[in-house]
Amino acid sequence: MSSLSATETSVSGISKLRPGHADDVTGQTHHSGLAVSDLECLLTLQWLNICFNPLFQQADLSFGPFQIEYITGGWPHVCFVRITGLITAYITLERCLCITMPLKVKLIMTPRNTVVFVISAHLVMFACTAQAYSVNLPHWEWNPRRNRNILGLRLTSNREEVKKYAHGLNNSFGFGTFVVIIVLTIILTSSVNSKTSWRDQHAPVLQGAIPTAKLASASGTVSSASKKDG
Repeated sequence: MSSLSATETSVSGISKLRPGHADDVTGQTHHSGLAVSDLECLLTLQWLNICFNPLFQQADLSFGPFQIEYITGGWPHVCFVRITGLITAYITLERCLCITMPLKVKLIMTPRNTVVFVISAHLVMFACTAQAYSVNLPHWEWNPRRNRNILGLRLTSNREEVKKYAHGLNNSFGFGTFVVIIVLTIILTSSVNSKTSWRDQHAPVLQGAIPTAKLASASGTVSSASKKDG
């Protein structure tokens, strides 16, 4: 499933770069960023699946799958999931502004601002995840069962303290984006319902005004033609 999802996400990301989608550069930019972060999530998830496979664990490898996947699959996957959440919140904000501030949304959500946000989301989450690598260091250790050295992890003395801080920081990003998306969705739904109600109330007036405007335009045209004939 991870492989199929990764393939679908790759195709979706490439399709956003086609010239046919150039009418909405901002939407093309953040959807491409979202496709990239989704692909990163799926690739790291696929690597986790491989590392947890019993056949892979029993193979004569030069590293310990359980240990190496922690720094090559576990934390990278968490990082990319948080990036996906941030970009999703950004897209939700744009949709919300399209309804609440339709005349200003293009000035706020520019392609440049979108690129800066996507890159900043990656850099911030990389910085938040980097602390986990300072206490989980790659290390060659002797394995008596295999009678040779294998690559594993060396845990520092302050690992538990840093681990709590790293988990708390990353979980705050995940919970924060979840709350932001919910709040923006509520605002978006409320605004759409309000505007729909207003249109329903004023629809008879607007429908009556259109024939009147057409009649006035037709009368003006006939009057102008009569003056010319005279």
